[in-house]
Amino acid sequence: MEKSKDFCFECDDEVEYEVREINKRVRVKDVFLDLKIYEAHCKKCGARMIVNEVERKNDKIIYDAYKAKLGLMTGKELVELRQKYGLSAVAFAKILGLGEKNVTRYETGTVQSESIDGYLKMARNEEEFWKRYKEKRDELEPKERVEADAKLEAYGSTYSTVYVPFCASPLISISSLRRKEQVISEKNSLNDLVKVPLA
Repeated sequence: MEKSKDFCFECDDEVEYEVREINKRVRVKDVFLDLKIYEAHCKKCGARMIVNEVERKNDKIIYDAYKAKLGLMTGKELVELRQKYGLSAVAFAKILGLGEKNVTRYETGTVQSESIDGYLKMARNEEEFWKRYKEKRDELEPKERVEADAKLEAYGSTYSTVYVPFCASPLISISSLRRKEQVISEKNSLNDLVKVPLA
């Protein structure tokens, strides 16, 4: 297995290092956060080392904690949501109408505005997201659509149909059937039947 090595300024040489977990209070703007982060230390002299890989990991931890404190979607949550739909960061951005590189930045630490966060959180609504996906699908590269199309098909198969008698009011409340959306019908006969999509 390849050993972890980087440059130690104390030793003036490339040396092996170890990563230690530490508790630290971090300040981001006016917010203080008590976190577990990581430090690289030289195995030869014990001095603290600045290792890019370790610092990038810390940045994600710090900024995700900061976003969570502000009630914004974290990078980890965004990655999980995007992967749920089987889309690359670029394709996901296209569906949401964002810059192609923005989603990657938000996933890796950049703090989004509240307005942008609203777009990102909209994707938690599967029905709304798949509606947007269908509208934007032709803008994606064929290879970007393969996994997402399969996910969409699976999503559609979770719906079944049940027939219930339509009762007087044009707006049916079917909470007991856990319907996905309200069903509006212009029919007014007690004998009419209405199709209801079920989760």
